[in-house]
Amino acid sequence: MGYDQCSLVLVAGPPEIGTTNRRALTSLAGLAPHACDSGIRRGSRHIWGGRAQIRRALYLAAFIASSRDPVLKEFRAKLSNQQRPFKAIIIAVARKLLTHLNAMIRSGQPWNNQINAELTPA
Repeated sequence: MGYDQCSLVLVAGPPEIGTTNRRALTSLAGLAPHACDSGIRRGSRHIWGGRAQIRRALYLAAFIASSRDPVLKEFRAKLSNQQRPFKAIIIAVARKLLTHLNAMIRSGQPWNNQINAELTPA
């Protein structure tokens, strides 16, 4: 999947983008962690379900953006310093990208690193 295909999937793919909240949107994209619990056993959380094509495009975009964009690069380094698994880091960046994309489409504003840096918790 190339960059142009990735952007087309993200902009044209989910019709709910810009109209729904971040939690519902991440669940629709298959990026929300779901519990694998049964009775008193507490299992680990895994991402599953949702729309695989959107999840795939976000994973690719997050992988590239977290090595190029300064705000996302800092977020990736912070999670890496906390000893998080690599795929969990990329999924967290993908979730953040989807949240920012949702906010951008809702407000009609372009990508802005100043605003994104303020939205990223320290």
